[in-house]
Amino acid sequence: MASKKIPDLVVSIDLGGSLTKVVAQTPDGKYCPLAISSEIAEIPADILQDVQANHWGQASPESAIWVVSNGEGYALGSYARNQFLAHSDLKVSKLDLAVPKILGVFWVLQQKLKLPKRFSAALGVLLPAEECSKVDQQDLIDRLIPELESFVTPTGNVTVKLKGQPVIKPEGAGVFLAYKNSRESEYIEQNRVGILGIGYRNSNLLIMNHGAVAQNDRYTDRLGFSAMVESVKNKIGSTINEVELAAVIGEAGTDINRGFLEDYLRKIGKQNRIDGVVDAIHRSRKMYLFQLEAWLKRVLVDSLDSIVFYGGTTEYFRRDLTERFDSFEQVTWHGGVSR
Repeated sequence: MASKKIPDLVVSIDLGGSLTKVVAQTPDGKYCPLAISSEIAEIPADILQDVQANHWGQASPESAIWVVSNGEGYALGSYARNQFLAHSDLKVSKLDLAVPKILGVFWVLQQKLKLPKRFSAALGVLLPAEECSKVDQQDLIDRLIPELESFVTPTGNVTVKLKGQPVIKPEGAGVFLAYKNSRESEYIEQNRVGILGIGYRNSNLLIMNHGAVAQNDRYTDRLGFSAMVESVKNKIGSTINEVELAAVIGEAGTDINRGFLEDYLRKIGKQNRIDGVVDAIHRSRKMYLFQLEAWLKRVLVDSLDSIVFYGGTTEYFRRDLTERFDSFEQVTWHGGVSR
């Protein structure tokens, strides 16, 4: 256990549309990165406990997450998908689903890092720009803190004492800081820079005016990679799992590797659909880029001096985005941070 002034755990959580991404560290330097799939299902607590009682063996915490929050039971991640046929609901606000997901993360970390059932933590959370006003932040804090006092998990009740208030920032805040710290202050102070992230669920734009981002310079739209995936699925009329389809489209790449697609379709017995799938990806990609272009015009991206891209979907569309912004003074990827 850490001293009273130092929390037992420092946790940063990105409540992504495809994955809940987590980085945690203990005072003695142990790191614990996590990537938990985003599915969630509201399930009565007695059913969750009954299903668990019938399991043989011991599953990894990441694949067996459930919690009871405010009297309601929730299965999370792959456990929700495999046991209860849950899907990622990308139309629901991330803020609305944040509390059970954060509780689930704390339980997984408690198990993996062998923490006691009562521990302290400092918490940081990323939310979409449109869900990160002061009112939104206070709403999350007001709902989360009472639940942390004691919540039910597969291994019993867990209590988390927060050290200080949670730090809640809009998506892109880390890229903003990395970019700002890597550039000369004179350039930052004299220019308008857009920080554009495209993830699985959302597109997020922060506009930095001479070094600062105002509340009304944050934009979010439901134009993540999932919009293209959903379009492909609608065109091919397939029962292919949407998560698998997203992975296949991404792996096939910008030029659509037919060999990769054929291997996958053969594995699921749909190899005769290859031409239809390729055509659906071509058409959906074209439509997605048209929609993205329209949104970028609405949020006045062309009035910027420079732009910073981040997020996995920007990598998929890197060639198209590079061509679109070739006249900008500077185009930076991932805030200048490299792997």
